[in-house]
Amino acid sequence: MVQRTHACVDCGTHVPPHDDESALISMKYGWRLTRKIQADGSSILEWRCPRCWVRFREARNAGADAQPPKTTPGDKEN
Repeated sequence: MVQRTHACVDCGTHVPPHDDESALISMKYGWRLTRKIQADGSSILEWRCPRCWVRFREARNAGADAQPPKTTPGDKEN
């Protein structure tokens, strides 16, 4: 098996030693993998350590909270 070196895209922390990539997202390690779509339509994978994942998730959720609420066809406007 070829070992790949991964690091957190936010803080640069290197991943702990592991048997395979799926072990990183286990409860033991808590790393998260996200896919980011580039402007040209290609995608990249980004690893985040548990601490940076919390910050990323909170920032993403805060951005979602700033969006206007979606309306459905049965909703009435005030």
